[in-house]
Amino acid sequence: LEQGVKEWRAKAEAADRAHPILVEADFRDAIERKDYSAATAIMQLAKESKRDPSQSVLLESQLLAAQGKMREATAVLENALQTGIDNSVVYRALGSVLEQAGNIEGAQRQYEEAYKRRPGDMQTVRQLVGALVRNGNAQRALEVLRDARQLAGLDEEIADVWLGLEGQLGDR
Repeated sequence: LEQGVKEWRAKAEAADRAHPILVEADFRDAIERKDYSAATAIMQLAKESKRDPSQSVLLESQLLAAQGKMREATAVLENALQTGIDNSVVYRALGSVLEQAGNIEGAQRQYEEAYKRRPGDMQTVRQLVGALVRNGNAQRALEVLRDARQLAGLDEEIADVWLGLEGQLGDR
């Protein structure tokens, strides 16, 4: 099986080394190993390929955040949004960086922006609901979960959180 994986990986790299899926996988591996020079090289590959402008921004911010440079990571994401990248994942990433830096209110605003753009993105729903609950806005969290329940299908985590909040705050 491992040999097959290596063969398919070699074929994928030969076909398109800068494919966003390969870039993402290699970047995640480098960050996990704390190999920031490899992560930087992979980020540069994404940037030079110009395949997905938001991917290189996201990778750069993740690299900076992994190194504890939250202010710089925030600036990268804010700059991307100001220069016209209107991507829900960038808003969500900015929320995540702000949350890691301790700015829960700022994180909540960014998660709300991401949610407006893609209400069916369950990762955004999870992060938004978490920020809302931590900010003491459980009623808004319940509203989001009620809407998400329609879109989430059989997402057990969303269902569990929804049922818990419904039991606490829902109609009786």
